Amino acid sequence: MISLKSLIVLILLTLIGWVWWRHNRAREQALRIAKEACVSAGVQMLDQSVSLVRIRPRRGMDGRWVLEREFRFEFSRTGADRWSGSVRLMGLRLMGVNLNLVRPVE
Repeated sequence: MISLKSLIVLILLTLIGWVWWRHNRAREQALRIAKEACVSAGVQMLDQSVSLVRIRPRRGMDGRWVLEREFRFEFSRTGADRWSGSVRLMGLRLMGVNLNLVRPVE
């Protein structure tokens, strides 16, 4: 018979694995969206990666709590400059893409 302590540990490990899996799906989605946004804007995505800069709980359109994540990426217009962009997701749903062309990354 499984002990209560073992059951709690198993549930916690399962929960951690599920959260990690969902976060990886969101990161992969943000990367795909960032690449598509760069192609649409005619700019080059640098480093082929996104990084998580903010995560917080928010109420979704249906009233349920979901995690809102903001990912940053960098792109170049000429190949010699660096600009910052962002992708914002609620759960796995796209909320916005921003290609910041006001100030380059220093």
